[in-house]
Amino acid sequence: MILDYLTYVAIAVIVIIFIFLASAIRILREYERGVVFMLGRFTGAKGPGLIILIPIVQQMVKVEEPQAMQLRYFAALHDIAGDQSSTVVFPLPVNLLDHLGPRSAS
Repeated sequence: MILDYLTYVAIAVIVIIFIFLASAIRILREYERGVVFMLGRFTGAKGPGLIILIPIVQQMVKVEEPQAMQLRYFAALHDIAGDQSSTVVFPLPVNLLDHLGPRSAS
């Protein structure tokens, strides 16, 4: 009787642990990027591959291609600014450069 009860408890614990571990794993494809938040605060950006999160504490939001480009840009700016150097970065829209180049004869 007690052995049957312990067996059911052990199976329940194993199922709960399996669900907990399964919810901690995320997979991002080659074209996807993810933003990781810990308790609602930005902690970093992740690239493609296997991502392991702490359930309930960490949350990841997937971003698609246009936002992924901006995310890579801001990650690069964050790395440059984190070097404690006197580098100043001025973001410049690419569309602005189109008007500065030579015009084609049409």
